[in-house]
Amino acid sequence: MTPARWERIQELFLGAEERPEDERARWVAEQAGNDVDLIRQVENLLAAAGATGPILEQPILSAANELMAIAPLGPGAMLGPYQIVRALGQGGMGVVFLARRADRQFQQEVAIKLIQAWCGDSEMTLRFRTERQILAQLSHPNIARLLDGGLTPGGQPYLVMEYVDGPRIDEYCRANRVPLRVRLEMFRQICAGVQAAHQNLVVHRDIKPANILIAESGVPKLLDFGIAKLLDPQRMDHTVAVTRSTERLMTVEYASPEQVRGEPITTAADVYSLGVVLYELLTGVLPFERRTAAPAELERRVCEEEARRPSATSSKSSTLTAPDRGMLRGDLDNIVLKCIQKDPARRYLTASDLSEDIRRYLEGFPVLARPDAWTYRVRKFAGRHRWGVAAAAGFTTLIVASVLALAVFANRARIERDRAEQVSAFLIDLFQTSHPQNAQGRTITARELLDRGAAKVAQLGPQPEVKFKLLRTFGLVYEGLGDFSRSRQLLAECLTLARAVYGAGSLETAHLLKDLAELTRRGKSFAEAEAMARESLEIRRRKLGPDDSLTAESRNTLALIYQDAGEYEKAEPLFLELLHNRRVLRREPHLETAVLSNTGGNYHELGDYAAAVKYLSECVAIRRKELTPTHPRLALALIKLSGSVAAGGNLAEAAKLQAEALAIYEKVHGGRHPEVVRTLIEMGKTARLSRNFAAAELYLERAREVTGAIGGADTGMGPEFQLAQVRAGQGRLAEARRLMESVLAARTRGLGPEHVSTARARLALAQMELSLHNETRARSLLEEARRSLERKLPANHPDHRDIREMASRLAEKSPSR
Repeated sequence: MTPARWERIQELFLGAEERPEDERARWVAEQAGNDVDLIRQVENLLAAAGATGPILEQPILSAANELMAIAPLGPGAMLGPYQIVRALGQGGMGVVFLARRADRQFQQEVAIKLIQAWCGDSEMTLRFRTERQILAQLSHPNIARLLDGGLTPGGQPYLVMEYVDGPRIDEYCRANRVPLRVRLEMFRQICAGVQAAHQNLVVHRDIKPANILIAESGVPKLLDFGIAKLLDPQRMDHTVAVTRSTERLMTVEYASPEQVRGEPITTAADVYSLGVVLYELLTGVLPFERRTAAPAELERRVCEEEARRPSATSSKSSTLTAPDRGMLRGDLDNIVLKCIQKDPARRYLTASDLSEDIRRYLEGFPVLARPDAWTYRVRKFAGRHRWGVAAAAGFTTLIVASVLALAVFANRARIERDRAEQVSAFLIDLFQTSHPQNAQGRTITARELLDRGAAKVAQLGPQPEVKFKLLRTFGLVYEGLGDFSRSRQLLAECLTLARAVYGAGSLETAHLLKDLAELTRRGKSFAEAEAMARESLEIRRRKLGPDDSLTAESRNTLALIYQDAGEYEKAEPLFLELLHNRRVLRREPHLETAVLSNTGGNYHELGDYAAAVKYLSECVAIRRKELTPTHPRLALALIKLSGSVAAGGNLAEAAKLQAEALAIYEKVHGGRHPEVVRTLIEMGKTARLSRNFAAAELYLERAREVTGAIGGADTGMGPEFQLAQVRAGQGRLAEARRLMESVLAARTRGLGPEHVSTARARLALAQMELSLHNETRARSLLEEARRSLERKLPANHPDHRDIREMASRLAEKSPSR
């Protein structure tokens, strides 16, 4: 094929691509006349271009090879001192082979890249020489090295490069379920390689997972600078324009808007592509998927549409664990979205700046990336739709709006600067505590820093939004530490601030109401907790809609409050409604497993242990898959499952689950935490049911010790109930009765006289009174327990069976008999 023939094919191909698909065949036939071979060749290229995959990669190259009848190199062929082993794949402008040195100088495996669509074009020759020169001057641990180069006997140029025997970075992360932190550290290495190229005035222009391989050592390597642009043409012996109308050397899914539009390329284009790669590593999907759009539509979306936040994408394709996916919201969202801004000026200035912001995130410092202000969005909208805006509002209105927007933007920038300075000063002052001259030889603990920080929040100046964020953060940290009283105090203050700053009907207020409802539930103030949960649910439903995951979260909190209040039949339909809409829950895997766990717990309280085990087992299976083996949420699921397994009679399996949970909690919390108490109580109960009273006593006494150390609430929900049952089993009935009397008093005071847990304490005390031959008191306590439990539990509940059995025993002792 002559160069003239190839140029004619390209001309018709490009002309046909600009026309609607249903008109292309007719147009090509008209232009080609009676040249049947020309028509077939253009149609082959059009078919290849319409296939899924990056532009100018395998589909089009295969068609081009067929047209130009280039015979590929086969195994055993020699290129200089290198012998071809096999083909590895095709790239933007060449085919790559695995080869070995065959000159006996030394053993070495290399990758050889041979230009493929070669037709004697002098510009292509210069481009290839440019690539060779670029690679020769790049030396970095994260860039595949150029080793050699030359010409085939037929005059085709080739490059000999370092062979990286490893998977693509996306495949590596997917196959190994690489944790979030490790992915980010690997990505920082990629940024380092890109920065090294930029410092040599080289833009890669095709950064994508296929060009990032993981070496055997675990180090990511950047490949293929074959379409890079040299920013300083004077440094080369020959110069060549690397963007021309007949070539689009890019992969659209990863290309920046300016690349797609054919505009001059700078290092900002690589920063954009890095952002797309990071988006894919975090979510498993691309911001704009090619398979869902024709090429022209995909290009339009890249140039015009805004990508969804990574945290808002479906989690089905992500291989991150559920906790890691939960970490995407906030700073990581902002970092990724800053990379893929449409306007190059709003991206990170360098790959190094991007890497530095990720470092700040990993080390817990404030990041530089921030969400777009509304004024910026308004200006961009007006820029895209300027004629529509002018027609609707008039040119004068547009000028006024622009001036106002700029004024607001400037003021907002000043506020953001003041906030950043205030947070910076706050953190500097906070960590001055650990300076040697202040610490004076003491080791400052994380808890001391937390207490000092929480106390200093009140001293912040006129920055209510900063105060709001810090208060909520400190409040949630105290909750995680098990200090519920301090947590509730800070979050209540934060709620007042949210209503004043954001409004009573804002999402910020809804978030605080949900947090406080959870804490108030823990404090057994169920009516107050229910009111907060309902208000949170209403705001989120109104603002976000009924199918949003945050709306589902508030509904789950409300159901959990009913459950803790002993209103199990009121909680059941709420849980089932949530489970019926699992597609909503699956957007937030943590929420899905929480609902499964709570539903199972509710069925346990209703006495349906088989249903409880079903839901709780599913929860445990998902958490084992999604979480690390020492995650506290896995331990919680194990404990809840153990209770239902024990109730079903499998005490050995229950004890095994409880031992695993305790090991997790002790590793994470160090042995002093409310969940450790809960686990020890369950272990004591299981040992008691196994009639191993000595072991049960050890577990329960330890639970009492931990409760005292952490200041447990006096609601009778501690270890004393089980300990009284152990004393009764040991025959120490008088001691058992005294303990159960104190439990009943505490539950009546803390939960109310009609709560299910209060009624169960009455029932247990009645059984002890009967064993002590105090039939009159036993009968009175039994009747009170029966009235309460009949209102709260279904007729087939095991508690009703116990009541009937005890009533029968009392009837046998009646004087009338």
